[in-house]
Parts: sequence; C-alpha cells; structure tokens
Amino acid sequence: DDYPIKKYRSRIQGSGSSKSPTPGQNPGQAPTPGPSPGSSQRLTPALLGLVLGDDEERDGALIEKVKKDSFAAKKGFQKGDLVVQFGEEEVMDSYDLEEKLLFADLKKKLVFHILRKVKDKRGKWIEKKVVIQFFWKKES
Repeated sequence: DDYPIKKYRSRIQGSGSSKSPTPGQNPGQAPTPGPSPGSSQRLTPALLGLVLGDDEERDGALIEKVKKDSFAAKKGFQKGDLVVQFGEEEVMDSYDLEEKLLFADLKKKLVFHILRKVKDKRGKWIEKKVVIQFFWKKES
C-alpha cells in the first residue's frame, strides 16, 4: 500500500514550501515544536535535534551532536552527554532510546537522566536531568 507516499506527495510536488500551515493552524501562527497531539507522528532524536551514538565503555545513548538552535539545544543537551535513563526506564544504547522515544506519551513530561563529563583531568561525571514538556493550545 503506497498511501504514505501519496499522503506526502503533494508536499514534495507542491509549492516547494514545507512551511504551509498544518490543519487547524492559522497562516500567521507559528507551528508548535514537536509532534501535535493526536497525530500519527512519533518523536525521534532527529526531531529534537539530536544525533545519537553509543559509548563503548558505558550503557546509555551517547549524544554525538546537538543541532544548533534545536529544541534539544534549548533544553540544555550537550555533545558528549550520555542518556542513561528515560522516565523510569534504563537506557541501554542509542537504539533503546530511539525505541523509547517512538512510543513515548507526548502528553506527559519526558524526563531524560544524563551523565555529563566534567572538563577536568579526573574525568568525573555529573548527573543531570532534562525535562521536556510539549504544550499545545486546545483548538476552539
């Protein structure tokens, strides 16, 4: 079934602008960051502005890159952070975090527990918590 291709074909072949308003959005209104509630879109590291990898020595998802001016950058993620827990669940590797993000309930706060290496000679790690909450206006 090629329905998904047909669904997005108009965006690709249309005016060339991907900035058209989404249904229920006024033309002058800025889009809400992240997926909208009730949509079939799932959260991915790329939507947040993250590029993930794995640390050979530790369990967790290593943040290899944080895209400038992305949602993740604004929330305080940094290159080199190691996501070791998402919500109440341990993160084993980048694949594990991607899967957890795909099935996350976007109506709730998303809590990332990270380890960040302190810039000193001892290689000490500090624990940090990053909380993401998507806010949406109810349509009237």
